[in-house]
Formats: sequence, C-alpha cells, structure tokens
Amino acid sequence: MSYGQTGKDTLTCYTPAELKNIADRVVYANECDTLLNICEKQILYKDTAIVALQNVVSAKDSVIIAKENIMMNQKFIIEGLDLEIVGLKTALKKESRKLKWTKVGWISTSAIFTGLITAILLK
Repeated sequence: MSYGQTGKDTLTCYTPAELKNIADRVVYANECDTLLNICEKQILYKDTAIVALQNVVSAKDSVIIAKENIMMNQKFIIEGLDLEIVGLKTALKKESRKLKWTKVGWISTSAIFTGLITAILLK
C-alpha cells in the first residue's frame, strides 16, 4: 500500500515505512525546536543573571571607592591632628617655661622686697 501527496506539478507516493520515517523526523524536528527554545530562554536568563552580577560588581566597586575615600579623609584628619598635637606640645613647653620664669621672677621680687623691707625696718 502506498500513499500519495500532490504538489504543484507532481504526485509523490510514499510507502508506510517512508511515512513513518517522515513522521519520526517531524517529531525529532519538533523536539529540536522545543530544545532550541529552551536553550534560548536559558541563554536569556543567564544573560540577565550576568547583567545583574555586573551591576552587583559595579555597586561593590562604588562601595570600595567610597570606603577608600573615607579612609583617605580619615588619614588627612589624623595627619592634621598629629600636627595639632605637635603644635600643642610645643605651646605647652613654652607656657611651662614662661610659668617657671614667672615663678622665679616672683620669688626674686619677693626676696628683694623682703630684703628692702627688712633693711628699712632694721634702720
């Protein structure tokens, strides 16, 4: 038994084995098309995941840059405070010397006045 198919100008006849072979190929082609669609969706999902991961990396890079800027600002603050500490230590030394000489001056003045008062009282 054979089956026929008409085309524009021809008539083609197929045996049952050929029709089964054609049907198998159509099923295989449909399976391949379905698998291709699945693969395309997987590629799309993976591309979306890659973009999302690139955004995460970009955000983390921004955080790192911000933290580096904070660290640099803290370094400048620390350096400024170190300079201020040195300046304050120098000023403290100067004030300490002034206080020492002021005490010496008061003691000397007191001794001189005491001596003068004693000399005046003893005369």
